Amino acid sequence: MGKRSNGCVTCRRRKVKCDEAKPTCERCRKATYTCAGYNQPWLDEARYAAVAHQRKAERQAEEQERWKARISYEAALAHGFLPFESVGQSLSLAAFQDDICRSFVLHRLTSGPTVTKGLAWWLSPRPRVQVQAYTLISASRAMTASFFGRMHQQPRIVAQGESMYIEALHNLRQDVGHPVKSRTIETLGATMALNMYELINTSPMTPGWIKHAGGVGRLIQLRGPGDHQKYPERTIFLESRMLIIAESIFSCQRSFLDEPVWKTVPWEGDIEAKTTMDYLVDVLADIPYFIQLLTPKSRSSSGIISENLPGNQIAKAQLPRLLKRLKDLHQAWEAQSPSAGNEEIKSPTPPFDTVLHFTDLDRAYDFCLFNATLLLVLLLLEESGESQLVSKFLQDMFPVCANFSIQIIANLICRSADYLLLDKHGSLGYILWTFSAAVTYLFMDKNLPQAIYVFDITTRNSASSGFGFGDFVLKMPTPLSMWMEGCKARHQQQAEYQSPETLASTPDEEMTNLLLRPQLKSGP
Repeated sequence: MGKRSNGCVTCRRRKVKCDEAKPTCERCRKATYTCAGYNQPWLDEARYAAVAHQRKAERQAEEQERWKARISYEAALAHGFLPFESVGQSLSLAAFQDDICRSFVLHRLTSGPTVTKGLAWWLSPRPRVQVQAYTLISASRAMTASFFGRMHQQPRIVAQGESMYIEALHNLRQDVGHPVKSRTIETLGATMALNMYELINTSPMTPGWIKHAGGVGRLIQLRGPGDHQKYPERTIFLESRMLIIAESIFSCQRSFLDEPVWKTVPWEGDIEAKTTMDYLVDVLADIPYFIQLLTPKSRSSSGIISENLPGNQIAKAQLPRLLKRLKDLHQAWEAQSPSAGNEEIKSPTPPFDTVLHFTDLDRAYDFCLFNATLLLVLLLLEESGESQLVSKFLQDMFPVCANFSIQIIANLICRSADYLLLDKHGSLGYILWTFSAAVTYLFMDKNLPQAIYVFDITTRNSASSGFGFGDFVLKMPTPLSMWMEGCKARHQQQAEYQSPETLASTPDEEMTNLLLRPQLKSGP
């Protein structure tokens, strides 16, 4: 314990060294302070500590008595107390509506370790620029009110959310046109909130989320990759990236995210923070470019593949690089995750005998997204005239199954739906399922039992999840759906598309050892 200072009271309060001159110190005089002298006795705190300990003991005793006095719900009813529902109906919760809606959204969009930090930031924003707070907060309130109202069939709250959405959209248009505000994280957060609002309210008649996903992309591109290296910027960038890529894939138009700077610069200061999922999304970001190359505009009028077309030549030269990247990721999973994070359990409904369950939601998402990406890359290879390369890749990667095909990859995705859509995963599981479900459904023959299963489970859970865009991605014609229809037609012409009878005869047990390994937290 240090020696007590002999300095004057004023110098001790100022926390400076005193020259201890008497009767008043010179330091106080030179600094024009009034020296309070030296004769200030220390307080004896012992008696105050004793009183504090006594109060603490009394509080603990009171708490124990309260616990002893508690009774069960049934006993409370027997004693005449009103049930919880009756109290809720008799009290107005209008003053707490924003907090209730926000808490409900966070509860439904988080599951175990899967907690979206970016979502938490713009739902409870701490804006750095106070003048910018209004747009962000009103956009966040619009999204949470709409979600809560839809989930609880409350038209009044839904209407309030719509009113706040219109107000936030008006303010956002002004912010986007401002030379300074357009580059702030608050504007980006407000755009994300409005994009989530559109995901909730999207239908085949009003696909507004595509417009807002494009707006988020333009704001991120305007800010540049160097502005997304720290929290919350990088977190929001990572959560936005998948939305931007999904919009790009559905529209079959490449995005800026396939540029190398957007795959490296955000992690320059912390390369170890880049996860295997981030590397996988890098591959997914390249896919819209190749779809553009191989659209019907690049083919003859008969739809026959011509190897001399420029798009085909570029695709044939560059697509094997993506395939090798996916193979490297798969090998990394095999090496670093020797025990698969999934298991087969008996299927509760047809058409599968068993379905896949995982150790956590992150692993299930990684599994589905990897297989959906692989499915798209293999389709692109076949479209470029490299069917032999596809067959060789599948034989090398899955040697235990002689008849392994792209359809079986789609089946693996289908068998993951049951786990992703469990009640314990809330609405987040549905969001993570929808992209892989759309890719799988658009690839399959609509008469297959697997396709009927995916359509039924996705559309049925659209309402219960609170998000309407699940219906859109399956029902609404898009450039992606038209491109994949052409892929299926050429599959059938080349006699490489397996028939429903062949697929139905493939037992689930045969695929047990084919399951791709789940998530890794470090890069390969």
